Amino acid sequence: MKTLTLVIIFSAATTTLAREAVFDTGEKPRLILKTGAGEGPAWHPAYGLFFSGDEGITLMTPAGNTSVFLPKAGSNGLLFDHEGRLLVCQPAYRRVIRLDAKSKHLQVLTDEYDGRHFNQPNDITVDSAGRIYFSDPRYGSREGMELLDSGGREIEGVYRIDADGSVTRIITHEVDRPNGILITPDNRYLFVADNNNSEGGARMLWRFALQADGTVDSASRKLILTGSPVGVRMAW
Repeated sequence: MKTLTLVIIFSAATTTLAREAVFDTGEKPRLILKTGAGEGPAWHPAYGLFFSGDEGITLMTPAGNTSVFLPKAGSNGLLFDHEGRLLVCQPAYRRVIRLDAKSKHLQVLTDEYDGRHFNQPNDITVDSAGRIYFSDPRYGSREGMELLDSGGREIEGVYRIDADGSVTRIITHEVDRPNGILITPDNRYLFVADNNNSEGGARMLWRFALQADGTVDSASRKLILTGSPVGVRMAW
């Protein structure tokens, strides 16, 4: 799903974060691509900018040259983990994978939960322990949704993948349709963009307290932003 993107730059809340500036002083935004950009921009210092689009995952080198890195990827959110491997949400295939940027070796991290297929894994984030978190909304047709609660209600949740490969659902119905997600560098909070593009659907940004075990405190849910953007991307 292509979205309009709202970039939110958060001020550093601690002295640790304050030392890690996102931009050089005086740096201004500049247009690097007019067409073809879709979702999930992820930067690798050696290879360049990876992003999802209609052709698959495209790579733009630091010199500005573009080529299709992985055709027909059916991808959305992209992110490099702490070991420099590319994490990929593939809504078209209802799974999350990991790619080696050099060899293109592909590993499926998860494609089901409790024996049922995911909806459309959308966006992805990682905490300092290397645990992976991803959102799983459903856009378009509601047919074929397999994840239901005990009352038969469809679940569009947020999940965590641990180092041993186990998968845990950490958000079930606390967010209407989770899209963009991000964990703060100090692991204190998980931000989730609520993006239901149906008429009258939620357009909100929520913050949850993230526990040491990688779960969230549902009671800590705090509304940070509400409005009309259909997507939220956050940068530190």
